[in-house]
Amino acid sequence: MPEEFSQINRPDGRSAVDALRRRIRRNEFCDQTSGLAPGYVQCNLVVVPEPYADDFQRFCELNPKPCPLLGRSLPGDPGLPELGVNLDVRTDLPRYRHWRHGVYTHDSADLLDVWRDDLVAFALGCSFSFEEALLNEGIEMRHIACGVNVPLYRTTVSCETAGPFQGNMVVSMRPMRPANAIKAVQICSRYPSVARRTHSLCSCRTAGHQRPWHARLWRPSTH
Repeated sequence: MPEEFSQINRPDGRSAVDALRRRIRRNEFCDQTSGLAPGYVQCNLVVVPEPYADDFQRFCELNPKPCPLLGRSLPGDPGLPELGVNLDVRTDLPRYRHWRHGVYTHDSADLLDVWRDDLVAFALGCSFSFEEALLNEGIEMRHIACGVNVPLYRTTVSCETAGPFQGNMVVSMRPMRPANAIKAVQICSRYPSVARRTHSLCSCRTAGHQRPWHARLWRPSTH
């Protein structure tokens, strides 16, 4: 387990986290989780068939900024005991997005109907994990204040390829004042295993200029 986990996970919020997970399992909560489970690591989930698992792990190792790898399950095992007690990746996320041959097909509330003995789950560090640390330093998280998700941008920065896995880096954006942006970089650097390290700082006046890469809005801030 990464050393910096001890700076995030703490016992005083366990009951609230367990209650949230029970609500998700009962399909009573299906929204994004930014601002929830304070003091605990949040993860993104990727599930692939076993023949692709080693290639995907290699993809994460080659691209630690967009894909900080926190855990990998055994084939067919829906648990990740090193990350959570009684955690079940088939039911413990508010929503699941399904892709087939690289094409999005549909969303679902759980994976119970499609789970197979050859599926391998990967937990990737999520930027929601460090937001409490930023809030504690007085840095406003605008998307939390507005009750929406962070906007996501697809960049022109290519990820390193591993087997069939390839593509450009996608980044999330949090607007803040310049002084707070510098402070945010320093705070996020404490959590390299859960935070996608800051890729770029950009002011509104210079956006789109004087950068070796460009980005276009992929997913706006939404409820």
